[in-house]
Amino acid sequence: MNQPLAYRSLPPAVKVLLTSMGAVFLLQWLVPLMGGPSLVGLFGMTPARVIAHGWLWQPLTYLFLHGGPLHLLFNLYMLWALGRVVEERWGAGPFLFYFFLCGVGAAGLNLLLEPRSLSPVVGASGAIYGLLVAFAMMYPEAVFLVMFLVPLKAKHAVIFFAVIELMFSTSANQSHVANLAHLGGLATGYLYLKSRTWRYGSRSVVSRLMDWLKKKTAPKPSVPLHELGQEVDRILDKISQTGRSSLTRSEQDLLDRYSRLKR
Repeated sequence: MNQPLAYRSLPPAVKVLLTSMGAVFLLQWLVPLMGGPSLVGLFGMTPARVIAHGWLWQPLTYLFLHGGPLHLLFNLYMLWALGRVVEERWGAGPFLFYFFLCGVGAAGLNLLLEPRSLSPVVGASGAIYGLLVAFAMMYPEAVFLVMFLVPLKAKHAVIFFAVIELMFSTSANQSHVANLAHLGGLATGYLYLKSRTWRYGSRSVVSRLMDWLKKKTAPKPSVPLHELGQEVDRILDKISQTGRSSLTRSEQDLLDRYSRLKR
């Protein structure tokens, strides 16, 4: 067995997400067969219910339901292929935060553009597209086999998928998978990762500014009075030889300081 590809060798967050999505899909199929309610109706994201009735759990729970076996398998494959790389780079906590942030961002775009829709949206594709952005920003030259056939660099694959989703973003298909959500997850991931760069840049500017202010406002080191007097004697000799106008600003400040200390 190739250990890096084995399930047990996967990082913990990816492993939990893969297991949860598979288990929920089985429940999604079994519960209605046993006479229970539709999980898609309760936990898929229906924009009208989220906005009008406050079903605020749906922008999170919809990530774990899927529109069919192919939809599930595609997302599981992408989560396995991309998620393990990103999590190993970031760690489980930041990875999960980013995954759910992209998922909620995807839901947010759908809510914004289709607030009265009664069609449930399901699937982790929005979050997966966020992972694609993260992977492409970390490894832009890595090669993808799109549809397992066409080789594309990661930085080009992001653009390719964005264009495809844009072409189909005017409606949701019969599996209740809204292409708008995919674009929302992609955009959320990109803006979040770029904002980290902007924040770090702004912090460095602020840090330099604070260092400059501290330097300007820091109290001058104290000098023993007798040493200060020796320097004043030198300045007075200079005045007697070349006049007061020849003094530098620091020498004038030192005379004023010595005068205040003497008083």
